Amino acid sequence: MSSERKIQQQYFARAREGVFRSNEGLDTVAKSPSLDGNFIKKTLHPFCVYFPPQELVQRGEQELSRFPESLTVFHADSGELVIGRSQFAGTDFTGQRDTIFVHNYVVPKERKEEVLRSGFRIFQINRFQTEYDIQEGKVLPELDDIPADSQSHLERQQNILDRLGIDDNLFKQLLGAVMASISSNKKVYIALDVDVTESAIYAKKLTEILFHFLPYELRRHFGFTTYYNEPQGKKFIDVMFVEKGSIRANDRSLDKDFVFDFPNGRFVNAERASQDHFYLNFAWSCRERPDALAEFFSFAEEALQGREAAEKLAPSTYHKLCALFQVSRGLKSLYERNKDGLLYSILDYLDDGAQANKQKLYQMFYQLVADEVSNLNSGNIVSVEYLQAMIAYCRIADTRTQQEFVGHLVNFMFTNWKNNEDPNYSIQTMQELQQQPELFAAVVEKMHSEDRYYRVFEDYFQARAESINSVRGIQEEIEFWKKYTPQVVASTFFLQQILLKVQRVLEKSSDILNNGKQLYAFIQTLDPTSRDIEIFKENLELAIAICMLDALELDQVTAADIDKLQFLVARNPGKGKKELEPKDKEKQRILGTVSLILNGDGQKESEILSKLDGMDPEAFDQTRRMLQKLLRAQVYAANFKEVSYAFYRRPKDQDADDEEGLGVAARSRSSGKNNKGSSSRKRESGIYNYREMLAYVHSAAQNSETVFEFISWCGSSSKLEESYKAAIRDYFEYEGQGAFKSKSIRKKIKSVKNAELRKLLDEIRLTQSGFLMKLLTGKNKGIGISLIVVVFTLAIAGGTVVVLGQMKKDKGTPPLPTTIPTAEQSESPTPSLDSGVETPSSESSNPSSTAPSSPDGSSDPGASSSPGASSSPSASSSPPASTTPSASGVPPSGEEDSQQ
Repeated sequence: MSSERKIQQQYFARAREGVFRSNEGLDTVAKSPSLDGNFIKKTLHPFCVYFPPQELVQRGEQELSRFPESLTVFHADSGELVIGRSQFAGTDFTGQRDTIFVHNYVVPKERKEEVLRSGFRIFQINRFQTEYDIQEGKVLPELDDIPADSQSHLERQQNILDRLGIDDNLFKQLLGAVMASISSNKKVYIALDVDVTESAIYAKKLTEILFHFLPYELRRHFGFTTYYNEPQGKKFIDVMFVEKGSIRANDRSLDKDFVFDFPNGRFVNAERASQDHFYLNFAWSCRERPDALAEFFSFAEEALQGREAAEKLAPSTYHKLCALFQVSRGLKSLYERNKDGLLYSILDYLDDGAQANKQKLYQMFYQLVADEVSNLNSGNIVSVEYLQAMIAYCRIADTRTQQEFVGHLVNFMFTNWKNNEDPNYSIQTMQELQQQPELFAAVVEKMHSEDRYYRVFEDYFQARAESINSVRGIQEEIEFWKKYTPQVVASTFFLQQILLKVQRVLEKSSDILNNGKQLYAFIQTLDPTSRDIEIFKENLELAIAICMLDALELDQVTAADIDKLQFLVARNPGKGKKELEPKDKEKQRILGTVSLILNGDGQKESEILSKLDGMDPEAFDQTRRMLQKLLRAQVYAANFKEVSYAFYRRPKDQDADDEEGLGVAARSRSSGKNNKGSSSRKRESGIYNYREMLAYVHSAAQNSETVFEFISWCGSSSKLEESYKAAIRDYFEYEGQGAFKSKSIRKKIKSVKNAELRKLLDEIRLTQSGFLMKLLTGKNKGIGISLIVVVFTLAIAGGTVVVLGQMKKDKGTPPLPTTIPTAEQSESPTPSLDSGVETPSSESSNPSSTAPSSPDGSSDPGASSSPGASSSPSASSSPPASTTPSASGVPPSGEEDSQQ
């Protein structure tokens, strides 16, 4: 055995010199070679003391054997176990001074466990040195073992306790105080009621008894001394036996410590040490059964593996462990008294990462549950907390045990359900199971395996679903079950419950469109792992569609709603999938068509018209009403095509005798005083309800220019429908009356690309012009000009006569004749008008009155300058030749203001 593992020795006495001093005095006089000097001085020397009892000193006792020996045992900071004896040694080498002798054994920390387990190497050492001659040298041998007898006082412990006056209550108090002292800074001071010469002997015997009742972990920290002259707190010492009479009454320094003054019958804090300590009762009952104590200590050692040091030393720890140990040995009354608490106590020691080394506790838990299961037929129901403990146990159990416990858990829940016990029983159990997803899935699968168990699951699910009141809650519920138990999602029961919840949540929703859209989008993220999941998705999509369509009022749908409903209108169940009811399907078709028109960029007109043509009359009218409402605020060039669909007439309607094609404004006027255009009102025909469409555009646009742009856009085809031309005439006669007074519109007429439309607009413009404009344009243009020349000539002639008459009057000459000259008399050339005389046209200076050129570069005869286009009349006395209007019928630009 290496020297590091051998037991070291040290002698301490008064000598002429020592190991550490060269002159006489108290010092270590000899030591083993491997015993460190610093360790001796700092750790051993403070305990190398002895104070003889005052009683013996006072009576002058000379017999050394009558002085009590002090056995001191403690654990050094560095881990070594020190076992030493101090004794009074009489006079020293001088014969004048008293001296002591101390012999210490130092057990390396690697070997002290074997010493502590048995105990006899502490209390039955048979070789303590009483003296030493330094002449023999300062080196002591290292030992392989401590010389000791294996005989113990434990067989006679009751006699010892009786001799010391210690009954069961005092013994429990003593043992409890010792245990509490080891785990705290409190000390235990004991004064025995025996003769001083026997005090150390009985102190050692009592300490040996107490020592054997200490669990192993407490022994590893227990320090004591069997004699000291008076109470004194010393490091490493928990129990100190003191001289009888040294404990003073009312010593306030001892108030917090444990005091057992047997001679005076005074015990301080003793009852507190034994209060509610189950282990103390067990220990007392095992006084004559050391094997039972050893079995418990082994049980405790296993349970405390991996635990904190403070817990290993706490007296309460051994109270709990002793209860578990007793139950494991068949004391079921403790288990019946608190089943849940006991299971959790077991789990407390198992759930610390060291359960693999705790088979006693592991098997104990398993057996207790098995016993409960066997009692199920008698109607025995354990608590929810009991099941929760079982669930926690499954975390550390092997696979086989987990499978067994799955069946046990389901049986317990079923029995509770069958007996109509606590309705929250299964709910709370399942909630706890969710902390272990695999175990939860196994339990649910077990419930699905038998019809009787499935009822328990149904009740649990319905109770769980009661708290779902939002789309997010529905999503989380589906995600939960799909993640852990996909077979549940595929079940008919689950589908029914979720569909009910979807219906209730959406019906109560204040924003059904957004919520429905959110839920529908979530469904699309579900990965169909089986055909059952696909069916679940299809049914859920259908339910959402039905709820939303039922809640929708088509007349109240906005453009923003159409955007939110894209997912719904695009829904295509596909072959073999469930369809909507006819009424809902019709709604979906209407919404789809409206959405296609409003949002279908790049869609072919034929596709849109095909959808419109395929509708029944009611749905078709609803679609048009929706389009008219949704587009009212969006009537501008980019949406003209969409607007036209709102007034589309299907082929089967185009020949019908339907007066509904009249515009709102036209209908209101048909009963008014302005009926001059009623003769032109014919049955609506053609692809669109043109009259109604133009009235709508006029009402929505609130300006003539947008209407004119729309008219121009509608007439972009080469051939105009008669119904369209009639609608245009109607519009400018009623809604658009006065539109041609706008210069910008008059200019835009020229930019109209369709010649037929441009001609129509010119004609309407002319129709709405004043008398003079009508006279100067069209078929009567020549007559009108001649008439104007005659009128001007007569006016000039009349003016001349008046002027000349006035001049003669002023000169005294006779006045001119007042008769009008004959035609022959007026054939003389017409005199030129003064440059200051205004022409009939007020816009003769407008550059824009220049007549446009004909395509071949010659002047357009239909756009010849009006009479008011130049500053003086023509020199010719004959009226200009009559001209033919242009093909377009556009009047000369110079006559714009004349019509006013």
